[in-house]
Amino acid sequence: MRHLLLLFTLCCCGIYVLPLQAQDAPWAVANISQELLDGADVVVRNYRLDVEILPSYKLRVKTHEVKTIMNKGATQAGYLVIFYDQFRSIKKFTATTYDKNGKEVKKLKKSEVVDMSIAQNSVDDSRIKAADMTYNEYPFTVEFDYEVEYDGLFFYPTFAPQSQKKVSVEFATYTLTFPPELRPRIKELNIKAKEETPGRITWEVDSLKAFGSIPYSPPITDFVPVVLTAPGKFELDGFEGDMSTWAGFAAWYSKLNEGRDKLLPEDVNNIKQITADLKNKEEIIKAVYEYMQSKTRYVSVQLGIGGYRTMPASDVSEDGWGDCKALTNYTKALLQEVGIKAYPALVYAGRGAPNIIKDFSSNQFNHVILCVPLEEDTVWLECTSREVPYNFLGAFTDDRDVLFVDDVNHTGTIVHTPSYDASQNYLLRKATVTLDAEGNGKAHFTTTYGGLLFDQYIPYLDESEDKLTELWYEHVKIPGYSIEHIAFDYDKEKGAETQLNMDISLKKYASRSGKRFFFNPNIMNKVRKYPKPDEDRQVDVVTSTEYVTIDSIEYLLPEGFHPEHLPQDVEIKSRFGEYSASYQLSEKGLLYIRRLKRYKGQYPKETFNELADMLKKIKKADNQKVVLVGAT
Repeated sequence: MRHLLLLFTLCCCGIYVLPLQAQDAPWAVANISQELLDGADVVVRNYRLDVEILPSYKLRVKTHEVKTIMNKGATQAGYLVIFYDQFRSIKKFTATTYDKNGKEVKKLKKSEVVDMSIAQNSVDDSRIKAADMTYNEYPFTVEFDYEVEYDGLFFYPTFAPQSQKKVSVEFATYTLTFPPELRPRIKELNIKAKEETPGRITWEVDSLKAFGSIPYSPPITDFVPVVLTAPGKFELDGFEGDMSTWAGFAAWYSKLNEGRDKLLPEDVNNIKQITADLKNKEEIIKAVYEYMQSKTRYVSVQLGIGGYRTMPASDVSEDGWGDCKALTNYTKALLQEVGIKAYPALVYAGRGAPNIIKDFSSNQFNHVILCVPLEEDTVWLECTSREVPYNFLGAFTDDRDVLFVDDVNHTGTIVHTPSYDASQNYLLRKATVTLDAEGNGKAHFTTTYGGLLFDQYIPYLDESEDKLTELWYEHVKIPGYSIEHIAFDYDKEKGAETQLNMDISLKKYASRSGKRFFFNPNIMNKVRKYPKPDEDRQVDVVTSTEYVTIDSIEYLLPEGFHPEHLPQDVEIKSRFGEYSASYQLSEKGLLYIRRLKRYKGQYPKETFNELADMLKKIKKADNQKVVLVGAT
């Protein structure tokens, strides 16, 4: 499924060609207007996507794209890479490169085309044809011309000529041709058809300026032109379906995977023994889940229709591995054996991935998870990781619409995965720092991470101390510090939470001037940058995660020293969150407490400067200094 998604991405990132002008060198950089050069790493000179639905239930996709690569940072756009497998065949594959003056400097030869399998750490029959059309002088222009034919009317390209930042578009067009009885369903985002006649629709865009990074922005599909296309009735490898509703698509997936949940006798005996003395349903589900985790590992499977059809549960048991579909199906079969019904859920997974387009039923998924409805709650299981705790999805699949597949009644519906709030997403840090009379320090930190703040550390929970030390030096910047000890203390029984213990030494952390020492009590958790105000912001403000962080740091001061100046306590509140910092004298020295809570939501574009101002104030508060005075 992942490679199908990548193909989708390649199709939607294309870039294409204006009708040739009456010039000797139409692709010369000098012909590009300044407004399209501004801020652009790539200029799409001309992008033409022609999609023809054939009466034979095939799809012919012709793509012609011309794009100018302005600098080294966009070199990747100079490669032509096309996937193919048993469902798609490449009929044409040509490319040409031009220098900045529009002079041809390279024409692709057959001997230069790389044709290779993409299977590495996977079981996959997909292949690619690829060509390197880059040039050693910037800017240069590439012209790609290729044709792909699809079987079964399941795969449709997406028209999205400006699918990423720093790309401008001179001209792009999409022509869709079809027999009346095979008219596809269409979803237009930020664009309308230019012309429609019986059996033919055309869209065009031109003069799209490049945009840069937009902090706290909604998904790019909220503001760039996109045309999505999907079938009603379709067929893939002999399996017919109807994608015109979510229920129809779920029915197809259900029937495709029917009868593949038979277990080996060994599994049946093991799971019944493990759960024999358990009465609570959640205890049983947890025991089954951890049994699955202990027996299996994840391997991607993309053979034939394997991107959608699971391996049999018995094969997973025998082989000890499977992909997301297979491991989900295997867990589902184990639960079924102890009388608990569970259901697969198709999801578009990924950290920060946009939600699916809920009102356009189509193949928008790249992953499968397991849903276990109970009377009072619903349990969600990520079946591809041995480390993820029970009933925790993490940022990979949380808070998004998924297709719940009812494989009993061969139907389905859209449901929403859990969203984690600040009571679950937290960082709680306690530290003791001992300063000496030279301004050096020794510090011990105990940090508890929960929820999505725990999730980001799952890959490192079993790392060696040397590897953790390397990672911390790379990502945590503290002046003059050395790590003496660092280790995670993780108990899966506690759920989505782990503790990090760390000892560090601080060289000259407090700077001296005469009899005074100056130091910043916020060692490790600062707002280091904030966006610039934008009076012309064009898109809403989106903050994607709710969380809270609390740092309590006690400073033990050297003998004879006391605070001469303490910053004022700070409180900041806005619609985006709340912040406080306090400085308290204790018996042993100074207690610094910092608390930041961020809210999640989508806000009007006019509020952006309010967010920028809040972060600016927090950055200033985070850098306040304490002044100590002692004997000279």
